[in-house]
Amino acid sequence: MRVYVHDEKTEGVALDVCTKLGVDILTPEIVRSRDALPEGFDFFLDQVDALIIEITEPTRDIQFILAQAILAGKPTLCLYAKNQPPRELLSHIKQKTAPRPIKTFSYVDATLAGAIKKFMRQHDPDHQDYDDVPSIKYTLRLTPRIERYLSWRSTRDTLSKADLIRDILKKSSEQDEPYSDEHESEE
Repeated sequence: MRVYVHDEKTEGVALDVCTKLGVDILTPEIVRSRDALPEGFDFFLDQVDALIIEITEPTRDIQFILAQAILAGKPTLCLYAKNQPPRELLSHIKQKTAPRPIKTFSYVDATLAGAIKKFMRQHDPDHQDYDDVPSIKYTLRLTPRIERYLSWRSTRDTLSKADLIRDILKKSSEQDEPYSDEHESEE
């Protein structure tokens, strides 16, 4: 997987996390230093699978790259420092018409690495199937007893209730032999 990382604010944290995850990294410096793009590429974003952009203080370069990422439908994580949101840019990104591959995250030093790792796991085909990325919203009514159990279990396992329910259903689907036998050929 190749990721474009545009980060001039986190003192290299985003680059370090991506390096430790073993992904190929493309940075603005690498793009600027090239004489030409490889054969068959119109723009450097053709070469990347995802983007991580620090947008706390958006420049024209950042806005241009973000616009190109939106047009290309590339999964993009837009990071900005907590209590320093770039309001105008965020208002464009969060419009209903904006594509869903754009994710925003307000970070502090302690949460930055975790947000990047989560984004990378969701979009790196080597980490998991795209079919296993939660994307379907489902409304469910529960009894008070089940809610108490979910609250207790999510606290005990330090998982969100949604992650806990997903885990329970995933295990159930793997143990259901008629379903597993029937759907094994699809994978």
